[in-house]
Amino acid sequence: RGETVSPEGLTAILFRQLDKLRNVPPAAQLFAGPGFTNEQLARISKLGCQVITTAPGPAAMTAALRDNAALLGVEPRGRFWFADNPGAADALELLAILMTSLSQSDRPLSAVA
Repeated sequence: RGETVSPEGLTAILFRQLDKLRNVPPAAQLFAGPGFTNEQLARISKLGCQVITTAPGPAAMTAALRDNAALLGVEPRGRFWFADNPGAADALELLAILMTSLSQSDRPLSAVA
């Protein structure tokens, strides 16, 4: 019934919700794993965050989040790491944030992104 939402679309939703929920500065860092195109990285940068690419793999993402007090880590395959639990990609936190975003209107997820 809805349309596919791209990883950068999900990133936009997450970043906006995390900004509201955690009261972080709008220029918070976001770490992107390898594989994003320059166009995707440019769209993510328009969210108002500093996008920094990392080496591949969970260990590199975990270290980048921890060492830089970053807000969010994302990979183009759809894995998201959150600052409060950087040791693993967290699908439950992702789902909770997406549900919060969806609960604020009657729009489909593709329209929220």
